[in-house]
Amino acid sequence: MQIIGEAGETTPKDIAARARISQATVTSLIDKLERRGFATRIRGESDRRQIWISLTPEGRQAMETAPDALQELFSQRFEALESWEQAMIVSSLERVATMLNAHAIDASPLLDGAAIDR
Repeated sequence: MQIIGEAGETTPKDIAARARISQATVTSLIDKLERRGFATRIRGESDRRQIWISLTPEGRQAMETAPDALQELFSQRFEALESWEQAMIVSSLERVATMLNAHAIDASPLLDGAAIDR
């Protein structure tokens, strides 16, 4: 979905190349997205053999509300660590942040979920 969403409209061949998977796998994934109402296939106008894939509004909404795959993977793996390993990682990251003077950076504008124009 991310590849399709980023492109706006793309071909199964391009999806396969970007995801480094076979076109058969892409076809299966697109079938599933179509069944769930998340994607549509449209034949090319100049070349009827060409198939274009795009997200439906429902697909775009699902993609926007879904957690980032990398973030989710990290969270799962971090939670699987022993508590002492988690503590060591947190401690090391805090040390790196201190070394980079990150404590002096005001990140609140980036973390505030309120409207920009308030």
